[in-house]
Amino acid sequence: MLKLRDEHSAWSRSACALTDQGRDITTGQKPLVGEMDEADSELTSGMLNASGLIRIAVSATFGRRHILPLIPEPLSLNPGLQVDLVLSDFVRDMVEDRIDLAIRVGPVNDLDAVVRRATDFFATALPQRV
Repeated sequence: MLKLRDEHSAWSRSACALTDQGRDITTGQKPLVGEMDEADSELTSGMLNASGLIRIAVSATFGRRHILPLIPEPLSLNPGLQVDLVLSDFVRDMVEDRIDLAIRVGPVNDLDAVVRRATDFFATALPQRV
């Protein structure tokens, strides 16, 4: 029979038992685990039920063609959500214009910007069209 033991529990292939010290630790942790589960549930429900205003800045053509068609679904799933889509071909000052998310096509030269590449999109065309 294989028996293992650490300072808080003892177990074998057929049984597992807490030591007195392990039982004390477990009893003390139950309220903490319950609070963590409750906090996790609140965060998850908050993520699943988005609400409030989000301002999104994007170039006019790209926004109309690619972003605008995507907006109705999250709005229908989250009745408390509002989207202000700012369609502009000018680079906006996100702080001054209170923009939450800016989608740029091309390089971003703002050293303070937090930038994430969304895609590696390459356009191609026939030579006679260029």
